[in-house]
Amino acid sequence: MKKLISIVCAVVIVLTLVACDNTNAGSQNSDSTTATQPTDNSGSTTVAPAAIHEKVEDMKTAADWDALKTETHTLTLDMIKGYFSEEVWRDLIDGFKADHPNWTIEEKMTDKLDPTTIQARLLGGDKPTFAEFKTPDLPLTTLYSSGQLLPMAQLLDAPSYDSAGKTIRQTLPSGVDTYKYQGIEYGVPYRYGANGFWYNVQMFEDHGWQEPKTWDDLLKLCQDIKNAGITPIMFTGTFAPYPFTMFVGPRMASLGGGRQFMLDMCNLVDGSWSGAVNKQAIEDLVSMRDKGYFTNEVLGTDYLLAQQMFFEGRAAMVLSGTWLEGEMKDSIPEGFRFNFMVPPVRQNSTDPGMLLATTMDWMLYNGSGQEVAGMEFIRYIVSAKFEKIYAEKQGVPTVTNVDIQFDTDKMSPAALSIINAVTASDTVMMPGPSAYGDLYNNYCNGIIGVLAGNETVDNLLSKTEAAMQEVKKDDSIAKIEAY
Repeated sequence: MKKLISIVCAVVIVLTLVACDNTNAGSQNSDSTTATQPTDNSGSTTVAPAAIHEKVEDMKTAADWDALKTETHTLTLDMIKGYFSEEVWRDLIDGFKADHPNWTIEEKMTDKLDPTTIQARLLGGDKPTFAEFKTPDLPLTTLYSSGQLLPMAQLLDAPSYDSAGKTIRQTLPSGVDTYKYQGIEYGVPYRYGANGFWYNVQMFEDHGWQEPKTWDDLLKLCQDIKNAGITPIMFTGTFAPYPFTMFVGPRMASLGGGRQFMLDMCNLVDGSWSGAVNKQAIEDLVSMRDKGYFTNEVLGTDYLLAQQMFFEGRAAMVLSGTWLEGEMKDSIPEGFRFNFMVPPVRQNSTDPGMLLATTMDWMLYNGSGQEVAGMEFIRYIVSAKFEKIYAEKQGVPTVTNVDIQFDTDKMSPAALSIINAVTASDTVMMPGPSAYGDLYNNYCNGIIGVLAGNETVDNLLSKTEAAMQEVKKDDSIAKIEAY
């Protein structure tokens, strides 16, 4: 008998897409309003936010939007290999084509997007239509302040693709609409990326180890694993954000009040980057290193190698995100069982635990000439129809509060463990201190420096607070609004 589950929100893996209208490359489409301003000191063109296509303003009902299915449009999709499988891409494109028979979809699968090329397209006439935040090396605040993005409130308030009586906004759980600039919404959230611990189920069963729930549980488990001659945690020290997003951040959230603490960081509240909570979380990480709970090669191990070593049985646990199964699909040994758990950094068992997550948003570039077509494509991606495909083939569902029945027989045990972890935790949406480029990167690199013995915690926090204050008072740096 097939098992069915119903969930409200969950976590998903990464994909990136950029699209352009090949029929309008190099020209300004009369259906889009674009005003070009003088260049700023960085050399990038400042563009005034475009007015939404007049056709969209007249589209009030589901029937108005559904009429797009019979129109003719062309989209060129540059699809990125990686966490989002080619099989799911195929289902996405084929499903959209079936509903839009007069549309032409031109596809190109690539290993990665060259940020230099994307930046050149933004400054030239061949503007992309879509962006998935984060577009490589294009900070969110830069896209906001340069006027490169279209406001998305009208799309968020448009009828859902297939959830009758609901707008797209109403299909999203609270707390995911985390990207605003000067009070304007520029993105449509469609998935989470959450961070936590994965563990080797067979290894745990063989040794009688239990999934830890609290900080003390984790320390005891790590010592037991070490006593058995096994590396407790495979850890990467070459990808600077991981120590923060996988460990330090959740530990801070657990110690400092959860979501509000992370919001304070995003909103540049005095002391939020450098207080006692920050100090303790980083010192806890260092303490685990000193006790030998991480691989000896932590500072020279990149995240892909760390994940591969975990699947080779060289550690009992690995720090990674909910995208692990999709990313390592071709490298997972047959029969290897692994489960996801909330970072066990909570203080006591009654605490639901903190799971840091960021939303990834679809955005539309100003001046592509395919704004309406782009909105319809996004409307399809955030539909219940596509979520079910995404959940059952990729492993986990996208961002939605629509009640969908998923056939768990089509989902891996690893994917189900993600759902269990998410529903049992306090998912803290982190709008992204990463939006503050150098501030965030220097902070994360500083944590690596502390692990390497090249930096002290006190000095790192002192420098970080000073840098945060400089960002805070610099009016030329766009500020995100996290809530």
